[in-house]
Amino acid sequence: LPDGTRDPSFDIGTGLNNICIAVRVQSDDKVVCTGVFTGYNGEPVGRVVRINTDGSIDTTFNNLTGLPGGSGAGFNGGALRNEIDADGSILVNSAGYGSFNGTLVLAAENPPAGPETLKTMVRLKPNGQLQSIVAQNVLVDNSQFFELVAPTQNGFAIQPDGKIICVGSFTKYNLVIANRLVRIDEFGAVDPVFEANTGGGDPLGGFDGQSTTAAVLPNGQILIGCVAGVNYQGNPALGLIRLNADGTLDATFNIGTGFNGSVIDVTITTLGDIIVGGVF
Repeated sequence: LPDGTRDPSFDIGTGLNNICIAVRVQSDDKVVCTGVFTGYNGEPVGRVVRINTDGSIDTTFNNLTGLPGGSGAGFNGGALRNEIDADGSILVNSAGYGSFNGTLVLAAENPPAGPETLKTMVRLKPNGQLQSIVAQNVLVDNSQFFELVAPTQNGFAIQPDGKIICVGSFTKYNLVIANRLVRIDEFGAVDPVFEANTGGGDPLGGFDGQSTTAAVLPNGQILIGCVAGVNYQGNPALGLIRLNADGTLDATFNIGTGFNGSVIDVTITTLGDIIVGGVF
């Protein structure tokens, strides 16, 4: 409830049977959860579930006829973050999945040579069925983005124009230098005009340590959270920075001495307030 007390009308029963990594609320107040769980309140769900406002499972989401609870097979491995786009579709990045409802979304049988790893991101329709593969066989070097390593410390945010801000510990995206921050379009291609994407190998391009979370403000500016001690383009981030829409640092954003630990998640309320969670 708004005052921070628990809402007794929201009853999840036995809840999820394993870790939930991300929770996002739709405009209708239904809740989309992703993680490594395979069951919700006794019903089988494949690492993604949508919950009604009373806590019951939404059986219209990813409904495949004949399966218990009306739920589809879902992801065959862990799902990391999810974000709701303006059209109601849902983006989900990978923490190990390679298929959704039996459809292959990552051709892992052809891994690249070297330290790069193949990862993916998909878009689900508002009804939970697969809509498209946003980024298939993306090469992400030294990455905790798309991986189940410290899973709560990696994320992405969707801009109103459909472009996607991705954060993590990667230093390359599709073999392009991207120091823990990259903006891609809805098809997974790197945005060449975003400041953080133009480092060209310069250590001052992007972050020099792990970025953890992102949120887009109504005016197009971007909040990025990070672990303690990280700098952005040589400037102390202090746990949370604000970027202009082009990726340049907004020097007017002043949080004093900042956080004394790592910022893990940040979200913007409908009133424009910033809610920050972490280990500070």
